[in-house]
Amino acid sequence: MKWAISLVIEESEILEKRIERILSYIFNTTDQYSCIIYDIDATGYVGDQLTKKMNENKGPLESNVKELIATATEDGQIFELDLSLSNSKNYRFIVRDGNMIDILGDAEKLPSSIVGDFTDLDIALFDGLSK
Repeated sequence: MKWAISLVIEESEILEKRIERILSYIFNTTDQYSCIIYDIDATGYVGDQLTKKMNENKGPLESNVKELIATATEDGQIFELDLSLSNSKNYRFIVRDGNMIDILGDAEKLPSSIVGDFTDLDIALFDGLSK
């Protein structure tokens, strides 16, 4: 990966809506992605199902665009998520504690009109991530 950002989340902001906006942008502007979940802890119907699958598999889990968007838009919460989207452009989404989102990428940064406020991070902080 070439860059990393941490999204600035306002207290009144719903984290899942921000994730949905960014994922929708990526999925609507680029070819099909390979979606791999390395970790998830989420509520809601789809979020709970993915969390259960992850716990049963005890390893990476393939997902799809429909499940990811549903997890971000359903009545529930994403507490933890480590998601890799891969094709000619690669992204990694890391949600921690239900209120922090880091995004890594290897192409140009996503437009600020889509991601909103963010701070740049040192990409070296993420050297130990599995692929």
